[in-house]
Amino acid sequence: MLLAAVTTVLWAITSEVSAATATRFEGIPSVGVLYTHTPKKHMCTAAVVASKPGNMIITAAHCMRGDGKHLRFAPGYHDGSTPYGTYPVTGAYIHNEWNKTFSINHDYAILTLGNATINGRSVNVQKMTGGNKIDFSPSYKNVVKVFGYNLNEEKPMRCTTSTYRAGEGQLGFNCGPFRAGTSGSVFMTKYSNKKMLGTIVGNIGGWQGGGCSDSTSYSAKYSSGLNRVFDEASNSTGKTDCGWVVRGGAPKYC
Repeated sequence: MLLAAVTTVLWAITSEVSAATATRFEGIPSVGVLYTHTPKKHMCTAAVVASKPGNMIITAAHCMRGDGKHLRFAPGYHDGSTPYGTYPVTGAYIHNEWNKTFSINHDYAILTLGNATINGRSVNVQKMTGGNKIDFSPSYKNVVKVFGYNLNEEKPMRCTTSTYRAGEGQLGFNCGPFRAGTSGSVFMTKYSNKKMLGTIVGNIGGWQGGGCSDSTSYSAKYSSGLNRVFDEASNSTGKTDCGWVVRGGAPKYC
Protein backbone atom coordinates (compact mmCIF):
# COMPACT_ATOMS: atom_id res chain seq x y z
CA MET A 1 0.00 0.00 0.00
CA LEU A 2 2.84 2.39 0.83
CA LEU A 3 4.46 1.73 -2.55
CA ALA A 4 1.16 2.35 -4.31
CA ALA A 5 0.71 5.61 -2.42
CA VAL A 6 4.20 6.82 -3.31
CA THR A 7 3.65 5.95 -6.98
CA THR A 8 0.35 7.84 -6.96
CA VAL A 9 2.04 10.93 -5.51
CA LEU A 10 4.86 10.80 -8.06
CA TRP A 11 2.59 10.64 -11.06
CA ALA A 12 -0.02 12.99 -9.62
CA ILE A 13 2.41 15.76 -10.56
CA THR A 14 0.77 15.63 -14.00
CA SER A 15 -2.39 17.23 -12.64
CA GLU A 16 -0.51 20.40 -11.70
CA VAL A 17 -0.04 21.41 -15.34
CA SER A 18 -3.28 22.13 -17.21
CA ALA A 19 -3.90 20.17 -20.40
CA ALA A 20 -3.78 21.84 -23.81
CA THR A 21 -5.63 20.61 -26.91
CA ALA A 22 -3.85 19.29 -29.99
CA THR A 23 -5.12 20.06 -33.50
CA ARG A 24 -4.75 18.32 -36.86
CA PHE A 25 -2.77 20.06 -39.60
CA GLU A 26 -0.93 19.38 -42.87
CA GLY A 27 2.37 18.47 -41.22
CA ILE A 28 5.96 19.67 -41.40
CA PRO A 29 8.71 18.29 -43.66
CA SER A 30 10.99 16.80 -40.99
CA VAL A 31 8.39 14.80 -39.03
CA GLY A 32 6.82 11.72 -40.54
CA VAL A 33 5.66 8.14 -40.17
CA LEU A 34 7.29 4.73 -39.88
CA TYR A 35 5.55 1.92 -41.74
CA THR A 36 6.12 -1.49 -43.31
CA HIS A 37 4.04 -1.76 -46.50
CA THR A 38 2.12 1.50 -47.00
CA PRO A 39 2.33 4.82 -45.15
CA LYS A 40 -1.44 4.71 -44.72
CA LYS A 41 -0.79 1.90 -42.22
CA HIS A 42 1.79 3.84 -40.21
CA MET A 43 2.71 2.57 -36.75
CA CYS A 44 5.01 5.16 -35.12
CA THR A 45 6.23 8.72 -35.56
CA ALA A 46 9.83 9.82 -36.19
CA ALA A 47 11.73 13.02 -36.96
CA VAL A 48 14.82 13.90 -38.97
CA VAL A 49 17.79 14.98 -36.85
CA ALA A 50 20.65 17.20 -37.99
CA SER A 51 23.75 15.10 -38.66
CA LYS A 52 26.85 15.12 -40.81
CA PRO A 53 25.71 12.06 -42.83
CA GLY A 54 22.26 13.62 -43.31
CA ASN A 55 20.40 10.33 -43.01
CA MET A 56 19.31 10.00 -39.37
CA ILE A 57 15.96 10.06 -37.58
CA ILE A 58 14.84 9.65 -33.97
CA THR A 59 11.92 7.62 -32.63
CA ALA A 60 11.02 5.52 -29.58
CA ALA A 61 12.96 2.31 -28.94
CA HIS A 62 9.72 0.46 -28.23
CA CYS A 63 8.71 1.09 -31.86
CA MET A 64 11.56 -1.17 -32.96
CA ARG A 65 12.17 -4.91 -33.20
CA GLY A 66 14.93 -6.76 -34.97
CA ASP A 67 17.25 -4.71 -37.14
CA GLY A 68 14.53 -2.30 -38.28
CA LYS A 69 15.23 -2.92 -41.96
CA HIS A 70 11.63 -3.94 -42.59
CA LEU A 71 10.62 -0.29 -42.05
CA ARG A 72 10.42 2.81 -44.21
CA PHE A 73 10.11 6.48 -43.25
CA ALA A 74 7.81 8.96 -44.99
CA PRO A 75 8.58 12.54 -43.86
CA GLY A 76 5.79 15.10 -44.12
CA TYR A 77 3.20 12.41 -44.82
CA HIS A 78 -0.44 13.48 -45.01
CA ASP A 79 -3.60 12.38 -46.81
CA GLY A 80 -1.88 9.58 -48.71
CA SER A 81 0.86 11.92 -50.01
CA THR A 82 4.62 11.47 -49.50
CA PRO A 83 5.85 14.90 -50.69
CA TYR A 84 9.50 14.36 -49.67
CA GLY A 85 9.89 10.74 -50.74
CA THR A 86 10.18 7.55 -48.70
CA TYR A 87 13.38 6.16 -47.21
CA PRO A 88 14.37 2.62 -46.18
CA VAL A 89 15.71 2.06 -42.68
CA THR A 90 19.27 0.71 -42.90
CA GLY A 91 20.14 0.45 -39.19
CA ALA A 92 18.71 0.87 -35.69
CA TYR A 93 20.75 2.17 -32.74
CA ILE A 94 19.64 2.00 -29.12
CA HIS A 95 21.07 2.16 -25.60
CA ASN A 96 22.10 -1.27 -24.32
CA GLU A 97 19.89 -0.80 -21.24
CA TRP A 98 16.84 -0.96 -23.49
CA ASN A 99 17.78 -4.42 -24.76
CA LYS A 100 18.65 -5.57 -21.24
CA THR A 101 15.67 -4.37 -19.23
CA PHE A 102 13.38 -2.24 -21.44
CA SER A 103 14.58 0.69 -19.34
CA ILE A 104 12.05 3.51 -19.50
CA ASN A 105 14.94 5.95 -19.18
CA HIS A 106 16.37 4.79 -22.51
CA ASP A 107 13.26 4.54 -24.70
CA TYR A 108 14.77 6.22 -27.74
CA ALA A 109 16.30 4.98 -30.99
CA ILE A 110 18.33 6.57 -33.75
CA LEU A 111 17.69 5.07 -37.19
CA THR A 112 19.83 5.47 -40.28
CA LEU A 113 18.18 5.67 -43.68
CA GLY A 114 19.03 4.91 -47.27
CA ASN A 115 18.48 7.53 -49.96
CA ALA A 116 15.33 8.18 -51.95
CA THR A 117 15.16 8.80 -55.68
CA ILE A 118 13.62 12.23 -56.26
CA ASN A 119 13.31 13.52 -59.84
CA GLY A 120 15.89 10.98 -60.96
CA ARG A 121 18.40 11.94 -58.25
CA SER A 122 19.49 9.94 -55.22
CA VAL A 123 19.14 12.22 -52.18
CA ASN A 124 19.36 11.85 -48.42
CA VAL A 125 16.45 12.79 -46.21
CA GLN A 126 18.10 15.83 -44.61
CA LYS A 127 18.58 17.45 -48.03
CA MET A 128 14.83 17.24 -48.55
CA THR A 129 13.53 18.20 -45.12
CA GLY A 130 16.28 19.82 -43.10
CA GLY A 131 17.31 18.41 -39.74
CA ASN A 132 16.36 19.21 -36.16
CA LYS A 133 19.04 19.63 -33.52
CA ILE A 134 18.97 17.44 -30.39
CA ASP A 135 19.47 18.88 -26.91
CA PHE A 136 21.30 16.06 -25.12
CA SER A 137 20.88 17.72 -21.72
CA PRO A 138 17.49 19.45 -21.67
CA SER A 139 15.86 21.06 -18.66
CA TYR A 140 12.58 19.72 -17.34
CA LYS A 141 10.65 22.94 -17.86
CA ASN A 142 10.30 23.89 -21.52
CA VAL A 143 7.72 25.44 -23.80
CA VAL A 144 7.50 22.96 -26.67
CA LYS A 145 5.73 22.12 -29.88
CA VAL A 146 4.80 18.45 -30.20
CA PHE A 147 4.14 16.78 -33.55
CA GLY A 148 2.81 13.24 -34.00
CA TYR A 149 0.59 10.88 -35.98
CA ASN A 150 -2.27 9.00 -34.34
CA LEU A 151 -2.85 5.50 -35.67
CA ASN A 152 -5.19 5.33 -38.70
CA GLU A 153 -5.24 9.11 -39.16
CA GLU A 154 -4.11 10.86 -42.33
CA LYS A 155 -3.02 14.14 -40.78
CA PRO A 156 -0.63 14.69 -37.86
CA MET A 157 -1.44 16.40 -34.58
CA ARG A 158 0.38 19.41 -33.19
CA CYS A 159 0.30 21.08 -29.82
CA THR A 160 2.06 23.92 -28.01
CA THR A 161 2.43 23.07 -24.33
CA SER A 162 4.83 23.03 -21.38
CA THR A 163 6.91 20.14 -20.08
CA TYR A 164 7.54 19.31 -16.44
CA ARG A 165 9.39 16.80 -14.30
CA ALA A 166 7.24 13.69 -13.92
CA GLY A 167 7.96 10.65 -11.73
CA GLU A 168 11.09 8.53 -12.20
CA GLY A 169 12.84 11.57 -13.67
CA GLN A 170 10.77 11.47 -16.85
CA LEU A 171 9.78 14.48 -18.94
CA GLY A 172 6.01 14.97 -19.15
CA PHE A 173 3.45 17.16 -20.90
CA ASN A 174 -0.34 17.45 -20.80
CA CYS A 175 -1.97 17.78 -24.22
CA GLY A 176 -4.06 15.53 -26.40
CA PRO A 177 -5.25 13.50 -28.02
CA PHE A 178 -1.91 11.75 -28.57
CA ARG A 179 -2.87 8.08 -28.89
CA ALA A 180 -1.33 4.88 -30.27
CA GLY A 181 0.86 5.72 -33.27
CA THR A 182 2.32 8.83 -31.69
CA SER A 183 5.15 6.92 -30.00
CA GLY A 184 8.34 8.65 -31.11
CA SER A 185 6.62 12.03 -31.54
CA VAL A 186 9.15 14.75 -30.77
CA PHE A 187 8.97 17.69 -28.35
CA MET A 188 10.69 20.75 -29.90
CA THR A 189 11.93 23.97 -28.36
CA LYS A 190 13.18 26.96 -30.38
CA TYR A 191 10.82 26.02 -33.21
CA SER A 192 11.06 28.27 -36.27
CA ASN A 193 7.81 28.69 -38.20
CA LYS A 194 9.85 29.86 -41.18
CA LYS A 195 12.31 26.95 -41.29
CA MET A 196 9.82 24.49 -39.74
CA LEU A 197 12.65 23.08 -37.61
CA GLY A 198 13.53 23.19 -33.94
CA THR A 199 15.54 21.56 -31.16
CA ILE A 200 14.33 18.16 -29.94
CA VAL A 201 14.22 17.75 -26.15
CA GLY A 202 12.13 14.57 -25.92
CA ASN A 203 10.07 11.95 -27.75
CA ILE A 204 6.91 10.17 -26.66
CA GLY A 205 7.95 6.97 -24.91
CA GLY A 206 9.37 5.99 -21.54
CA TRP A 207 6.91 5.55 -18.68
CA GLN A 208 3.87 3.48 -19.71
CA GLY A 209 5.25 3.38 -23.26
CA GLY A 210 4.63 7.12 -23.44
CA GLY A 211 1.47 7.32 -21.34
CA CYS A 212 -1.82 5.51 -20.74
CA SER A 213 -3.89 8.68 -21.10
CA ASP A 214 -4.50 10.45 -24.43
CA SER A 215 -3.91 13.77 -22.68
CA THR A 216 -0.66 13.05 -20.79
CA SER A 217 2.56 11.84 -22.44
CA TYR A 218 6.09 11.12 -21.28
CA SER A 219 9.65 10.92 -22.57
CA ALA A 220 12.91 9.58 -21.26
CA LYS A 221 15.09 12.46 -20.04
CA TYR A 222 17.86 12.82 -22.64
CA SER A 223 21.44 12.56 -21.43
CA SER A 224 24.92 11.46 -22.50
CA GLY A 225 23.43 8.01 -23.19
CA LEU A 226 21.52 9.35 -26.19
CA ASN A 227 24.60 11.29 -27.27
CA ARG A 228 26.56 8.02 -27.43
CA VAL A 229 23.79 6.34 -29.44
CA PHE A 230 23.73 9.30 -31.83
CA ASP A 231 27.51 9.17 -32.29
CA GLU A 232 27.45 5.42 -32.92
CA ALA A 233 24.81 5.84 -35.62
CA SER A 234 26.63 8.79 -37.19
CA ASN A 235 29.97 6.96 -37.31
CA SER A 236 28.51 3.79 -38.81
CA THR A 237 26.99 5.36 -41.92
CA GLY A 238 28.11 3.57 -45.05
CA LYS A 239 29.17 0.39 -43.27
CA THR A 240 27.47 -2.90 -44.04
CA ASP A 241 25.56 -4.92 -41.44
CA CYS A 242 25.40 -1.88 -39.18
CA GLY A 243 23.07 -1.32 -36.25
CA TRP A 244 21.60 -3.31 -33.41
CA VAL A 245 19.17 -6.17 -33.29
CA VAL A 246 16.54 -4.63 -31.05
CA ARG A 247 14.76 -6.78 -28.52
CA GLY A 248 11.01 -6.82 -29.13
CA GLY A 249 8.19 -7.47 -26.73
CA ALA A 250 8.39 -4.41 -24.49
CA PRO A 251 5.83 -4.62 -21.66
CA LYS A 252 2.38 -3.17 -22.33
CA TYR A 253 1.66 -0.98 -19.33
CA CYS A 254 -1.89 0.16 -20.02
